[in-house]
Amino acid sequence: MAEAMIAKKPVIVTDIPAVNSIIQNNVTGLVVPAKDSEALAKAILFLARNPEEARLIAARGYANDKQTLPPGTHGRRNRSGLPEGSWCKKSLI
Repeated sequence: MAEAMIAKKPVIVTDIPAVNSIIQNNVTGLVVPAKDSEALAKAILFLARNPEEARLIAARGYANDKQTLPPGTHGRRNRSGLPEGSWCKKSLI
């Protein structure tokens, strides 16, 4: 989640307490119920069909993540240019 936010990508997370303190639904990311594949599919389609809203959510998530990360960790990049700790090579959006 943090890697996507640092890379300015919109996030979709499940509704669990640890995440609820970080992600505000429809503001800094999309929150779906745990174990609800239909809700997850709808969230993915929403972002794919609404690229401007996806960009806004991503920008707000980035700004929020920048405020909550420990000093000195925001924006660090690994050798491939991806956010530090990132395993994702390419985004769908």
